[in-house]
Amino acid sequence: MIGNILSGAGDLYDFQTEVLKTLQYNKYGIKDLRKKLEDIENILLQKRYVGDVSVKLDQKIYDKLPLKTDDDVGEIEILLENEENMTLLVHMLSLVGGSSMESAILLMFRKLLVKELAVTYSGAGKRGKKSFKILRIYSCIQRAVRKRFPLASETEIFKRCSSILATSGDGGRRQRDQSNNKVSRAATALQKGNVITESEFTTLLKLIINIQKQNDQILKLLEDQKKVHFFNYSKPLIAENLPLKTLDDFSKIEDITTSWDFSDKQAFILHLQSLGGQVLVTKVNNILRHIFTDNLACRFNFYGKGNKLPLRNTKIVDIIIDAVLSSGSSATRKEVEDSIKVWLKGAPQRVRNAELKETKCLS
Repeated sequence: MIGNILSGAGDLYDFQTEVLKTLQYNKYGIKDLRKKLEDIENILLQKRYVGDVSVKLDQKIYDKLPLKTDDDVGEIEILLENEENMTLLVHMLSLVGGSSMESAILLMFRKLLVKELAVTYSGAGKRGKKSFKILRIYSCIQRAVRKRFPLASETEIFKRCSSILATSGDGGRRQRDQSNNKVSRAATALQKGNVITESEFTTLLKLIINIQKQNDQILKLLEDQKKVHFFNYSKPLIAENLPLKTLDDFSKIEDITTSWDFSDKQAFILHLQSLGGQVLVTKVNNILRHIFTDNLACRFNFYGKGNKLPLRNTKIVDIIIDAVLSSGSSATRKEVEDSIKVWLKGAPQRVRNAELKETKCLS
């Protein structure tokens, strides 16, 4: 029992008081760290572009945000039938900030819907509410989240959106109140000079441990953001050696990417995304053309059939797919892979066309 560890009630009270002071100190510290992290993240995000074109969202959409009525939603849904409008809204949502997937989605909702409208929706339209997941707005949120957090799954995104809609009536206060009740009771007891219960004491200890873990995570995120910030403004060194011309070049880049950490990989992904492309095929082709010469591409196909080398399961193809999927594209991994297969299949013909063109120029 925790109480038995201490010699007396006085010692217990003093120790518990110190625990509460530490808890409050850590709470303020973590709040300050989150603010600094979001400031850094927002600076980074405001520097990003869709290809090389500055973002100008349709004024009709911008003027209606946040949406207030069902009529507003209907009008926006019609405007989002235009793929350019959808792409630009995705980009705008990706700039709202948030140091985690959860906080980013919450900020996106605040940008899109007023609370009075959000409360009329649920994720799948249960309990007499309207379905949110059938809207193009939801698709925009999905794409914006994957642009910011490439590893976020569709299930995680849907679950978070459903949770926000479910608590939109009270602004999420009920969940926060429940988590703070035990801490509040313990604080009141200590202020009155009473010894708190073992259960309340254990709760305080668990909260301190959790806050310390969050502190560590935030500090790591701050360090990662600093690294990404550096790479955002300098072309990755590996890009200087592209396109790859020989199998030896390809082996070297595979070795290099194997040793990359998160910030190295993210920097190269951002570089590949900067190559542009409004539709899936263009994005994939731009990236592959940037990485491979056609002569080298002739040595590969996706599965390694017909005496060719397999591109599947290589580090570089995984990075290419991540770059496309996190660029705001609604494509699936299979669709990206199919586009890669088509580009590789066309390499021999492109080589022949280039040779024919060169022959004509020389004659």
